[in-house]
Amino acid sequence: MSTGVTALMGITEPVLYGLNLPKKYPLISAMIGGGLGGLYAGVTHTHRFATGSSGIPAVLLYIGDDTMSFFWNIIILLLIAEVSTAAITFILSLKFEKSVEIQVQETAAIENEEKNTVYAPVNGKIVEMGDIPDPTFSEGVLGWTMGLYPEDGIVRAPFTGKIVQVSDTGHAIGLEGNDGMELLIHVGVDTVEMGGMGFDPKVKEGDEVNAGQELLVFDRKAVADAGHPDVVVVIVLNADDYTATELVAEGTVVAGTKIIQLKK
Repeated sequence: MSTGVTALMGITEPVLYGLNLPKKYPLISAMIGGGLGGLYAGVTHTHRFATGSSGIPAVLLYIGDDTMSFFWNIIILLLIAEVSTAAITFILSLKFEKSVEIQVQETAAIENEEKNTVYAPVNGKIVEMGDIPDPTFSEGVLGWTMGLYPEDGIVRAPFTGKIVQVSDTGHAIGLEGNDGMELLIHVGVDTVEMGGMGFDPKVKEGDEVNAGQELLVFDRKAVADAGHPDVVVVIVLNADDYTATELVAEGTVVAGTKIIQLKK
């Protein structure tokens, strides 16, 4: 919706780079639909009477020479382009959009949970802060940071606490531990551009959660198809409240493994 509305108003870059190019087939559909609309315009010799913006607001530029014929022609052109593009996109989606069954790996409950401790929210490979492929995270702009390259699409609670934020697009969740720790789990890099596609939060703001509880299910293939790294970033937002923050795991870990230890 966000990229579609702006495109209709003449600003096509968001939908072009955020959806059409990564998925490819919507771009092919738009080219065919635009070609059909352009063919109608050529046959009817439709033209503007002034230069100006593109998109729907530009239809007024086709009014002139005491005639409305070109105005009505451009409306018909738009209908041809929009309907044909939508129909072709839908037909191609039946081939290229495949539902992905996310494999859920059983994770043992976290026993004897320790204070000031963060447990791995996903099964995956540890990534140190400097190796996260985004300067906002790799430079610690938001706080002390580490990441994991996930092996599945399940994000679990890294400690017992409360959900304080769930992003509108579902790709990020903020938590506060019972001991005051403030944490942000961010799935992928620049995945906000996906507009929520592929993300299914299982919690909402204000929910109380236990360590190891399922928080979010995401489609790794959808993230990859959109051209984004699927690294799960873990940020300690209030690390300055502690004397030390230490990464205590390396290599590949399972969800529920102790990965971060903070000291007062």
